Amino acid sequence: MRIARWQLLVLILLGTGAIWTVFALEIARMQEDESRIAEWNIRFQAQALAENSSNSIERINELLLSLRDEWDGNSERFKYLVESRQAYMADIAFQVAVIDARGFLAYSNLQSTNRPTYLGDRMHFRVHREGGGDQLYISDPVLGKVSQRWTIQFTRPIYRHRQFAGVLVISVPPQLFNEAHRSLLPRAGAQALIARTDGTPLAGAPLPAGDRHADATGTERLHMAPFDMPNPPMAGFVHDPARNGQPAMLRGYARLPQYDLLVVVSEPMAAAMANYVRQRNAAAGGALLFSLLLLTSAALVIRSREAEHQAREAVMLSEAILASAVDALGQGFVVYGKDDRLIYCNERYRQFYPKSCEAIQPGVRFDDLLRYGLARAEYPEAIGREDEWLQERMRRHLQGQHDGVQQTSDQRWLRVLERQTAEGYNVGLRLDITELIEAHHAAEVALTRAREASQSKSTFLSNISHELRTPLSGVLGFAALLGRSKLDAHQREQLGMLQDSAERLHVLVSNLLDVTALEGGALTLHESPFSPATLLQESLRSAAEHHRGPVALSSRVPGVLPAVLIGDRGRIRQVLMQLLDNARKFTTAGEIVLSAWWTPDVTEGSASGRLTLKVSDTGTGIAPELRSTLLEPFSTSSQTRPGIADRHGLGLGLALANAIVVRMRGELTIDSQPGSGTTVSMTLPLVAGSELAPGQAGKLP
Repeated sequence: MRIARWQLLVLILLGTGAIWTVFALEIARMQEDESRIAEWNIRFQAQALAENSSNSIERINELLLSLRDEWDGNSERFKYLVESRQAYMADIAFQVAVIDARGFLAYSNLQSTNRPTYLGDRMHFRVHREGGGDQLYISDPVLGKVSQRWTIQFTRPIYRHRQFAGVLVISVPPQLFNEAHRSLLPRAGAQALIARTDGTPLAGAPLPAGDRHADATGTERLHMAPFDMPNPPMAGFVHDPARNGQPAMLRGYARLPQYDLLVVVSEPMAAAMANYVRQRNAAAGGALLFSLLLLTSAALVIRSREAEHQAREAVMLSEAILASAVDALGQGFVVYGKDDRLIYCNERYRQFYPKSCEAIQPGVRFDDLLRYGLARAEYPEAIGREDEWLQERMRRHLQGQHDGVQQTSDQRWLRVLERQTAEGYNVGLRLDITELIEAHHAAEVALTRAREASQSKSTFLSNISHELRTPLSGVLGFAALLGRSKLDAHQREQLGMLQDSAERLHVLVSNLLDVTALEGGALTLHESPFSPATLLQESLRSAAEHHRGPVALSSRVPGVLPAVLIGDRGRIRQVLMQLLDNARKFTTAGEIVLSAWWTPDVTEGSASGRLTLKVSDTGTGIAPELRSTLLEPFSTSSQTRPGIADRHGLGLGLALANAIVVRMRGELTIDSQPGSGTTVSMTLPLVAGSELAPGQAGKLP
């Protein structure tokens, strides 16, 4: 009687331990999953805010460069220019100002310059005057002497004949970034900050007081990692512990190294893990309730010890509850004693090992059970290495802390969890993860098929493009021969239409070949000396030959160009002709202007620099929803919009041009508004010769 009672108590204690073991494992998994999701979300938000901030700064920088090119010391003309662009920059620029080389205000759109205002003591002026180079400078928030408002200064130096001639300043209120950050925060209670990498803040959504001090600008200095890291990664997250009465925070960050800035999104750890806390409390309540049920069953058995019949009924009831509770888990459960003999397992555990099922009986030793299964090929991973596998499995089992994956003889996958209790009992769980494994394998197969399909597509495009070139060359050749024969006006007009269509088809086939070459990494560059002035003249002459209608075609070359540059002349001309052809297609009135200028490196003795070629037109412009995909081949932009592909081709030209420019380590940008025309700029890093050629400007006939 005593033995039966204590055996039942052991089973109840083991069952309770098993319940809390499962609870602890599940809570650990939920916490890990929820933490990973929270970390991914906060990092994603930081990267999104960083992208938003980078776009705003780039837009301000482009405005600085554009206005700087127009400043010639005439404040009245410059005032008219700034007012004409007010609609474009009103949402970002609070003030536009020019500081002359002596440090006095030469122009401001907020105040007349008749009253001298000295700004030579400002950091954003001293940085450029003392040789900071032609770089964008972003100041700390400062109180403006003219505006009397706190603003962030974005500045660029002004040079005349390579001599410092002043500073162009665009003042931006911190609220520009504050409102953008606030609108992109993940949830209530989150905060955002854009600051220098040393922790100096520029702007941000409000942060709770406590772990930093406010300065006079209305922004605040944050004391936390990653500001304390010497070289933080480009993006990541940190767990900031609670201090000074403030809660622990989860912070995601993303660097903007080109501006020496860091964007940080912070969220209280309690808010980020709120879902986990709710799940944990619910699971803890269930485990506690079930444990109380088991303990209550034990109490009933002990209180009914006076009557043997009642004791037997209580024991049977407790055993039934325990077995039902373990079976309700839906997974395999097993308990081995201190001598490593089987004490208890549920039916689900036996089902997982069909070839060893008859040997899984109370009292069997764990190693004997393994040998029994090995003799019947119960464990596929052990076939051919049975002795080695047995030793490794016993080693992990005796350690009492095993977590692994096992395949059964009926092609199922089990997650094996084994833990040793303080009393020396070994508690094990077998979780069926077959569906997860199969889903993982299916995903890998789908990924492989997708890659094969992409390769097949590229091969097909390359083959069909080559096949099209041979008959197309014949069409072009015979059309040229036909053009030399005697034709009347109507026949010559029809021949012109034939040649124009064949040329368009030839460009499309060439573009397809280049796209497939780029995708396969086979596009090569052939660098050699060339004259940029000659390249511009030939490109304009070729564009004029295909130009029809009342649209004026002209060129502007401010300053001087190098007499010789080193680069792939053919690829540069290919991109330039594509930009001119696009402008011609979408412009029916007004003008098309090709501009070019050379920006040498500021390093003394360096022959390198950047050649910028810009094609501006007064055509129909580009809708905002199309601009983001125009530079991507086979995107859902102009290639798939009804009507556009019919009138102007498949839209591969800009995507190919961008890919070629990127291949030459350059950059292609598009600035356009519907109805206001389009400007496409190509900037390439090149090496110049020792001589410079004067810029030429004029209109082609």
